[in-house]
Amino acid sequence: MWIFTHRSTTDHIVCIPQIREKKLDYKEAVHHLFIDFENAYDSFWREVLYNILTKFDITVLLLRLIKCV
Repeated sequence: MWIFTHRSTTDHIVCIPQIREKKLDYKEAVHHLFIDFENAYDSFWREVLYNILTKFDITVLLLRLIKCV
């Protein structure tokens, strides 16, 4: 898993194709999740979000990561 901290948005965008290329070389799945937490995350009830994600069979690990942010 790749977690980038203290980097600009441009740095993240540049890294996406590189990560994708390496993962495809090893025939591994690639998943992208883009969330603007400042604008989107605080505009609705978090518990409702967690319940919806659970109903969509989001893995426990991914749900925990979302809750940590």
